[in-house]
Parts: sequence; C-alpha cells; structure tokens
Amino acid sequence: MKTALVAFLFSALACAQQGRVVHYDVKPSELKYTFSASYAPVAHLKSGDILETNTVDCFGNAVQKPGDTLSMAPGDNPLTGPFYIDGAEPGDTLAVKILDLQIDSARVRCDQLHELHAHAQSAHSRKDLVLSH
Repeated sequence: MKTALVAFLFSALACAQQGRVVHYDVKPSELKYTFSASYAPVAHLKSGDILETNTVDCFGNAVQKPGDTLSMAPGDNPLTGPFYIDGAEPGDTLAVKILDLQIDSARVRCDQLHELHAHAQSAHSRKDLVLSH
C-alpha cells in the first residue's frame, strides 16, 4: 500500500518550505491503466516542490463527440505518473496539498445537477500541488 502511495500520489517528505515548480504534461502514450512499482518515474520531486500537471477523464479523453463509443478508449481510469519523491523511504508519511484544481468544462459529465454548476465555472484540466507533510 505504501509503495502504491509513493508511485501514485503527488507527494513528498516533510518540509514547510516551498520548492521549485515541476511541470509535467501527460501524453496519451504515457498514461497508465494499472498500478505497478515497475513503472519508471515520469519526474523526480523533492519535499516542498509544486507539481503542475494535467490529467484526463476516465476514458483517457478518447470519447470526444457524439457518436464516439467507449470502444475507442484504451482502458478505464488512466493514471498520471508515477512521480518519484527524492528522499522518501518506506514508512514515511507522505501528504499532498491541492493548491488549484480546474475542470475542463467541455468534457464534464456529472450525475447531479449541483455538480454541473461547479464544473461549468472552470476552463481547463490542471492541478497545482504543493508537496509537504
């Protein structure tokens, strides 16, 4: 479980200082559809770094317009990453602080009307994260 957290979460070790900004734009060919410790890290982060990255929807942005089918999706719920946290060791507690989360309103799907209003306010899909504990 701890290995999965290190590989999947955008996390870091203890540090109150804000570090550098690491930009990572995921490409469709880099998406992962399973959890595995064998995946090479896409970026190295240090405690206090800010990660700015994008994600895709649950079908890897494959379904774009009316008539597109789910068979066009290479898998379900793709993952961005993994990110290697320099200095993290087994047993460390890793934490993430989400600074900003924006949704691509052109691709939003929600099952509840109150969610639709909140999603429609955003312009693009980007997450800014500060890494600390």
